[in-house]
Amino acid sequence: MSGFRIGMMAVCAIVAAVSFSAGGWSHPPAEHDPPAAGQVEPATTSRDAEPSVRPASEPAAMQMDGSGHVHDGEEALHIDELDHADVLSTTAAGHAHWGERGASTPFERAMSRLGAFHSVAVHFPIGLILAAALAQALTLAGRLPAGAETVRFLVWTGAAAGALAALLGWAHSGPMAAGETGVMLAHRVIGTGLLVGLAGLALLGEWARKTDSQTPALLFSLTLFALAAALMLNGFLGGALAHGGLRHLFGG
Repeated sequence: MSGFRIGMMAVCAIVAAVSFSAGGWSHPPAEHDPPAAGQVEPATTSRDAEPSVRPASEPAAMQMDGSGHVHDGEEALHIDELDHADVLSTTAAGHAHWGERGASTPFERAMSRLGAFHSVAVHFPIGLILAAALAQALTLAGRLPAGAETVRFLVWTGAAAGALAALLGWAHSGPMAAGETGVMLAHRVIGTGLLVGLAGLALLGEWARKTDSQTPALLFSLTLFALAAALMLNGFLGGALAHGGLRHLFGG
C-alpha cells in the first residue's frame, strides 16, 4: 500500500474520531465539570434526609422563588449557586466561554461547537513550525541538502495551520471577558500574535529568497526560532487551561 493511501486512511481515522468526540474536548476533566442543570447533590439537598429541627424562637428564613414555591433561605441560596455553577467553575478554570454568561444566541452556540476543534487544530502549527526550525538549523549547519525548500514548505503549511487554529481558538473562547487575566489572557494574546507572526514569517521567507542580501535571511532564521519557542509556550498554556489551570499541572 502506497504512502499516500496510508496517509489518507490516517486522516479519515482522525476526522472520524473528531466527529464522535469533539464535544468533550472543550472542557477540563470530569472532576472540574460543574453539576448538570437540575442535578442536585444528594448529600446536601436530599428530600429523604431528616429535616433539621430549629427552636421555635428561631424561625427559618423563607423565600419565594419565581415559580411560587417557598424555600428555606439556605436551600434557596444553594439552588441559586447551582444555577451559576457553570459560570463560576469555568471562570475559575480559565474556560469562560463566550464571555461571562456563555453562548446564548444561535450564532454563538454554533461558534462554540465549531471551536471544539481548536484542541485538534493546534497540534499542526506546533509540529510543522518546530519541524521547520529543526530543518532550518540543519540547513544552516550544512547537514540538510536542499533544506531551503523543505523549510519553505513547512513554514507555509505551518502558517496556514496556525491561522486555522487561531480562528478556532477565538470561536472556542468567544469575546474577551471583562477583567480577563492570567493564563487565559496570556494564551489569547500569544495565540493572536502567532497568527500575525506566522503570516509575516512566510512573507519574510519569500523576501529572503528573492534577494542576495543576508539581512532578510538572518531575520527569517531568528523569527522562525522565536516563533517556535512562542508556540511551545502557548501550547503549554493551552494545556494548562484544558486541565484546569497551572496549579493542576503542578499538583498544587
